[in-house]
Amino acid sequence: MVAYLALLGALGWQARVALTRTRHAIGRSIVVGCCGIIGAVAAHNLFEDLHVLHLSVQLAAVWGLMEAMGNDGATSDTSDTSEVIPATSNK
Repeated sequence: MVAYLALLGALGWQARVALTRTRHAIGRSIVVGCCGIIGAVAAHNLFEDLHVLHLSVQLAAVWGLMEAMGNDGATSDTSDTSEVIPATSNK
């Protein structure tokens, strides 16, 4: 039960980060939808331990999508491809 609550806490933190970093309204809508899916599955699993085929694959995809939306607004020096330096110069 402690591990399950820790997982839900980590997902809540990930959702909060994704909501604050996402720039676009569609990205925020996707994150809110991911939160709805996670909440529905978590509530279902508390009351009924029903084995649903490939539900873990769907949850992994939702978690990955939420993480991708959270990294939408993140910037780093290595991911900036707006300025490409040519390999050779014409002199």
